[in-house]
Amino acid sequence: MATKNKISWKPIISFSLFFTAFFIALSGLLLYVIPHGNSGWTILGLSGHQWRSLHICFGLLMIALFPIHLFFNWVILKSNIKRFRHAFMITILLCAIIISGAAADLPPFSWPAEISHWIKHEGDYKNTDKANMRHFKRKNRR
Repeated sequence: MATKNKISWKPIISFSLFFTAFFIALSGLLLYVIPHGNSGWTILGLSGHQWRSLHICFGLLMIALFPIHLFFNWVILKSNIKRFRHAFMITILLCAIIISGAAADLPPFSWPAEISHWIKHEGDYKNTDKANMRHFKRKNRR
């Protein structure tokens, strides 16, 4: 008797979410350093515009996959929250601190944006508008 091959969606969603997170991290890291504008830069054969498109597409895919992943793993998630309550609360607190610090533009949470700006515009001030440069110079005098 032949058995039918049944598609198991849980591992497909999990692997898809893993690779989506990988490509979001990779494109995010590259976008962190790729200069704005039409600089002519390419990394791995893709321009900054193409990396931004990939980043957005994978971000949207992650938004679509995340609730499905939660659905498949809801019981495990609830169990782990109960089992590791302290770790869960510390994680929530850490996220709240990062969100608050970044929203208030406080160091060290403001440093990644400032470093990215410095990397992208070091030696290329002709492509940066004067208002942004005044803001950047003023922030670095602190």
